[in-house]
Amino acid sequence: MRYQFMLFLGVLILAVGCGSSRDTTTYVVPAAEKSYPAERGDRAERRARLEANLDETVRRLGLNATQEKQFRDINRRFAERLGDARAQGGGDRRAMMQAARRLNEERDQEINAILSEKQRAIYADIKAERRARMESRRGGRRRG
Repeated sequence: MRYQFMLFLGVLILAVGCGSSRDTTTYVVPAAEKSYPAERGDRAERRARLEANLDETVRRLGLNATQEKQFRDINRRFAERLGDARAQGGGDRRAMMQAARRLNEERDQEINAILSEKQRAIYADIKAERRARMESRRGGRRRG
């Protein structure tokens, strides 16, 4: 019995020793190396997710062919403008957020102009759902 206890103790010590010898240091990314969400990950993957999101919005809104073309054109144009605003932002996060907010408001005005009353209500619901998902991902942090 004593032999089994000693064997168990030895195995336990060996297991604890091996488990604690691994490197637990973490790499902290310097601020200069951090990127915007649009620059993280694979661009093709991000583009595919955005396209799928756009397709889902078109489906939920029930857009006709003319509306769909206008909707996609508006979103593409404003995505380009947003990219330009980020490039010109010079790292000023607050200025970039204000520019993005302003561009989103302009985009929504143009989109609402091509939608029917019923579609506007659905679009407002879609935006509210996205805002709620963003808030939950942000974990209650305050808006900038």
